[in-house]
Amino acid sequence: MFYKSGTMALAAALQVARERRAVADPQAIIPAYGCPDLVSAAEYAGIRPVMVDLAEQRPWLDLAQVERQINDRTVALVGVHLFGIPERGAQLRRLAEAGDLLYIEDAAQSYPYARQQRDWAGHFTVLSFGRGKPVTILGGGAVLSEDAELFARLPIPDGYPLVEAWSRPLKWRSYNFLRAPARYRWLRAMPFLRLGETHYRPLRGDWSGISPDARAVLAGNLANYQNASLQRQQWLAEMAAQFQSRGVLDVAAACGIMGAALGALSRYPLLLPSPQVRDALLARINETCGGGSPMYPAPLPEILPPMVGGTTEAGFPHATDWSRRLVTLPLHDGVTLDIVQHIGRLLAMVLDSDNSCIDDEYDGVRGRHG
Repeated sequence: MFYKSGTMALAAALQVARERRAVADPQAIIPAYGCPDLVSAAEYAGIRPVMVDLAEQRPWLDLAQVERQINDRTVALVGVHLFGIPERGAQLRRLAEAGDLLYIEDAAQSYPYARQQRDWAGHFTVLSFGRGKPVTILGGGAVLSEDAELFARLPIPDGYPLVEAWSRPLKWRSYNFLRAPARYRWLRAMPFLRLGETHYRPLRGDWSGISPDARAVLAGNLANYQNASLQRQQWLAEMAAQFQSRGVLDVAAACGIMGAALGALSRYPLLLPSPQVRDALLARINETCGGGSPMYPAPLPEILPPMVGGTTEAGFPHATDWSRRLVTLPLHDGVTLDIVQHIGRLLAMVLDSDNSCIDDEYDGVRGRHG
């Protein structure tokens, strides 16, 4: 079932979970580190989000906390494929079924690759086709299910926004123009645009879908995606491996998923030894080749406005650690081997040198890449 956004698609799956179990104050378990749209979708569906911490140095839910939080009011458990790295779907589904709730896979940051075996395990799987997603048409989402009875309960979209028909082609042209790193860096330098920032936005409007034209473009983009090379991921994996002994954690490798078995990531995540190293590396990447991102700057409770509801355990040490030490590197088709090697040199400088030495050496690198 197609919806106008990935957030609305997640809200649709959550609404089915709420209606399936008629309980007072329905709740859904979500990770404490992630996109604020997780909360937007839950609130749109009339569900209170219950946040739990991540596992230590993994982009996965802490299973012990999940078990503690499941109660008679829990109607759904949401597992997120962060950066495109699959959650442990089989384990989470077993936990969900033991508590008579639905396991919803948020696969917004992933999509099966041509050489990757599909491993969806959710009662529902949610996809997103928004900006920055592996398969993008700059908007839209979908809900999949192998359970025909559950699928039939999904809300039916009432057409699609008319403004989409004429605005989406303009968005596509603008997006393709701004994909050039130099142009995007120029826009990011304008603080009033707030590009790349993470904010909570409530989901509004009626259930709606995407236009036939958008679906046609989606089919073509999907074919291009599944024929694309994983070479850029391999370059970044080889670069990261050089720094493993120096406290740099390649998150995908740490999860035991490598090469073609991993499929295409949305971004390449590394956990660095300290917040200072992370911040220094980000500054240097974005002053030269661009494309570095801390992803989400804080655990969800610190991003959400005070009036937004939600239940949490006391503190999220692992989610907080991720928000301070994580850097994600670009994987778009403009990333060359030269750029990857440049990032590796910057990382070596940040790890090797004090600030004065970094600045002295960095001027020379910038001269070659600026």
